Formats: sequence, structure tokens, C-alpha cells
Amino acid sequence: MCDINKQVIRFLSSTPRFKLVVVTDKRMLVDLPMFDLGYHLSMFLKENDKLANKDLPFFIQEELTRLINQNIIHHPDFGDYICLSNIGILFERDLKVNVLQTLQRFSRNNLVILYWEGEIRGNKLFFLSENSKYSIDLSATNHIILS
Repeated sequence: MCDINKQVIRFLSSTPRFKLVVVTDKRMLVDLPMFDLGYHLSMFLKENDKLANKDLPFFIQEELTRLINQNIIHHPDFGDYICLSNIGILFERDLKVNVLQTLQRFSRNNLVILYWEGEIRGNKLFFLSENSKYSIDLSATNHIILS
């Protein structure tokens, strides 16, 4: 069993309210298929380019739920999980996605493993760099960060 498995199992054994694992080293995820959320959401937007801006947030939430639910995988040690990558699209202003609430919503019932390519300082994830105006504060969310 690789190191990530042991750390995730230990984290899950504490029965956290939110099951969020942030991973910064792609090599740790070699055995776990990743779901490229940015690619799939951008394909949805491209196919539905006629959606009115006022309706967009509703349809994005619906599509997010559909994509996540359809791509949940069962792991013998973790249970149901999804490993997400490329979530930068969620920061797009027109989509009006609260990224923290979205991660919390999906990590209540399933393990969410997030491959994070940005910077991390304490409990705060910065999109791309610490100078970014986009960040996620995980202080109130059960999580572990593996690097």
C-alpha cells in the first residue's frame, strides 16, 4: 500500500465531516484516475453557448453535480471517491461558483481528492500563485494536504 493510501485511511478513520484531500505532487496520484473538471465543464459551456448569463449559475451547478456523480469511483480502502484536477474554471466570475461550498458539498458524502497545482500557505489554497486574487480558505473544512 503506497504512502497516500495510509495517510488517507488514517484521515478517514477520524470520521471527518468533510473528506477532502489536497495533493500537490502528481506522482502520488499515479494509481488514482483523475477527472479533469475544467475540460469537461468547458465542453459543457461550449455545447451550451446560448445559455443566458442569468441562467448560467443554475446550469453550471446542475452540470457539476452530474459530472461529479457520474465519475465517482469505488476504492477498496477509501470507499467512494473522485480525484479532481484542473478546477480553475470554477473561479470564473460569470459562473458564480462558490468553490469552497462546492468542495464541501461533494466531500460530505464522498472522498474528494484535489490535485492542486497552485500555492498553499497554511490552510489557504491560492490559484496559481500566492499573488492570485482567487483562493480557498480551508480553515473550517476537514482536510489534509499531502505533498
